[in-house]
Amino acid sequence: MDILRYELWDDIPGTVNYKPYMIHYLPEEKATRGAILVIPGSGYSNRPSKFWAEGDRVAKYLCEKGINVFVLEYRVAPDAYPLPLLDGRRAMRYIRYYSDKFGIDKNKIVAMGYSAGGHLTASLTSYLEKLDYEDIDDIDKESFVPDLQVLCYPVISLDLESYYVHSGSARSLLDNRYEELKDILSLENTQVEKIPPTFIWHNFDDKLVNVVNSLKYAENLRNKGTSVEMHIFPDGGHGIGLPVEDRKDFNHNKIWIDLLMRWFRYNELL
Repeated sequence: MDILRYELWDDIPGTVNYKPYMIHYLPEEKATRGAILVIPGSGYSNRPSKFWAEGDRVAKYLCEKGINVFVLEYRVAPDAYPLPLLDGRRAMRYIRYYSDKFGIDKNKIVAMGYSAGGHLTASLTSYLEKLDYEDIDDIDKESFVPDLQVLCYPVISLDLESYYVHSGSARSLLDNRYEELKDILSLENTQVEKIPPTFIWHNFDDKLVNVVNSLKYAENLRNKGTSVEMHIFPDGGHGIGLPVEDRKDFNHNKIWIDLLMRWFRYNELL
């Protein structure tokens, strides 16, 4: 496989404590004209700290299956809202804008996020309000909404009064706009009606991001008639990415990637 790096802007809008970019993993033989944007976790406070487990390793696995994969490094605190969401939208638009160059179908783009990256992923489908710094060039004319979304033990609630909130993500993303945005960016409350087919998995014993985040979001999507496949595993904790270690708590939930590949076939990505 070839691995390339793309800058998302020539002149990055907003504050820049480090540059957002994408890594592109190109398969030797393609099994699909679709593509996947992978968004690792971060708590919105650290540069994607699980990049190896939640980025590089899963990207290489999917690339070996014949899929074009892009991994996003996005801005986090002190670069607060809207900048992480802006980076996610730009990545989706960038992939679509250059889809002919990449040899992919712009109508078969998956967004797949872990933990706080799961919140960013769900924001692409469930928070559609205009952001500052958008509409600056032709790339921004493309849609940022993925055709399928995959949420891996996602942060969903940003309401600090919620018993299942991940407080670090809420504080880091919303900063001094917490009161203004806490309800609309707690995505279990999303009012968006048309949300693409969704795959969710979570570990029941996750002590960092409560599994109720996934359950509440899935309940909202069920009420909208969205197609949802969800898997709750009994153990494994948080932040395992694509587990390969021979550990007891990985022996069962590591099948999530096999279930995901079946879901891709069900949704005609493969």
